[in-house]
Amino acid sequence: MGMFLSGLLFLGMGILGSVPVMSQEQDPGNGVSADEIQDLFSQAKTKFRDGLDAVSKGQGQRGDVLLRESAALFQAILDRGGLENGYLYYNIGNCYFWLNDLGRAILNYRRAERTIPTDGDLRQNLHAARQKTIDRFTKTTESKLIETLFFWHFALPTRLTARATLGLFSALWVVALLNLFLRKKALRICVFILGFFLLVFAGSTAVHLYEANSVQGGVVVVDETTARKGDGESYEPAFEDPLHSGTEWELVEERGNWLEIRLLDGRQCWVEKAAISFV
Repeated sequence: MGMFLSGLLFLGMGILGSVPVMSQEQDPGNGVSADEIQDLFSQAKTKFRDGLDAVSKGQGQRGDVLLRESAALFQAILDRGGLENGYLYYNIGNCYFWLNDLGRAILNYRRAERTIPTDGDLRQNLHAARQKTIDRFTKTTESKLIETLFFWHFALPTRLTARATLGLFSALWVVALLNLFLRKKALRICVFILGFFLLVFAGSTAVHLYEANSVQGGVVVVDETTARKGDGESYEPAFEDPLHSGTEWELVEERGNWLEIRLLDGRQCWVEKAAISFV
């Protein structure tokens, strides 16, 4: 029995519960001291671990309370400190994952992606949460083809494509200047290759920036909500079954308390604002 409980705790603390330590030097902003932020972080971390311990001992109700308190403390760090910290969103997502609140787990994992998109644990946990959702939508053939052809764009975050663009731009100028004086065939080939990759990464960066400023997405965060054919309850349901917690979407249009959204399979419908949250 003891070994079984240890395994549960290892799973929680190691795979879905790793909590990175915040640096004391990190500027929390908004007039909140680093000590206050660290204190909130320590409280959140303790409640998270105590919550998993309670769950492992069969004390589900106590565990749920502690995990919700942990999530609230991590969120307080973000709100009071004015931070945009992927690891904090990741920790909040872990809390909701263990609460089986898949909508808020996926929501916070995706928020974490904005700053730590290549983190292995984040990718694993996001995949695990998506695998548990009720609604399964297959991406359109066009979307799959685009993701295959432009794989680097979807694999690399904006900051890396931007750095690559600057590095390639600098290298291109250096090689081009050398070619002006040395007139070597190898240098001309290098200019062509560098120019090609510069266009690739510059284009990827431009698309990333456009998507960040123009494409809004989100997640259904209630247990279930009826998708409708128009912006009101008088309209017929768009689908036979409701949308469930964890369903992801992109915004098409907003009207009052209703949003028109596009699902991963390309279908569109209207949902109430209260049922969703933006990433």
